[in-house]
Amino acid sequence: RRLVASLAACAGLCAALAAVADRPVALVVLLVLHGVAHAPLMAVLYVLVPLVVGSRINEAFAWLTSAVVGGIALGTTVAGSAVHDAGAWAGFLVGALAAALALVAALPPERRAVGGRDPSTA
Repeated sequence: RRLVASLAACAGLCAALAAVADRPVALVVLLVLHGVAHAPLMAVLYVLVPLVVGSRINEAFAWLTSAVVGGIALGTTVAGSAVHDAGAWAGFLVGALAAALALVAALPPERRAVGGRDPSTA
C-alpha cells in the first residue's frame, strides 16, 4: 500500500508541476513537496527487496540500483527532448507519465468474484 500511495503522490505532484512550470514560487513549493513524497518511495523500494528476493539479495539490490540509474538516464533524455520541443511543462509531464506507468505496474491484480465466490478458491 505504501508503494502505491507513494507512486500516486509522485505522479500527482509531477502533473501539478507541469501545470505550474511557468510560476517560480509555486514550482518551488511543489518541488519541495515532490521531494518529500519521493524519499519514502525510495525507502519503500529498498525495504521491499529483502522481502521479495530472499537469498540473492546482493544481486537484487544491484539490479534495483541499475534500474534506478537507467531510468534516470532514460527519463532525463526523454524529458530533455520534451523540454527542448515544447517547454518546461513537458518535462514534468514526462515524469508524471513515468510515475503513472509505475503506479499501474505496482497495482495488484483485481480479484473478481465469480458467481459470488472468490475465483482463487474455486
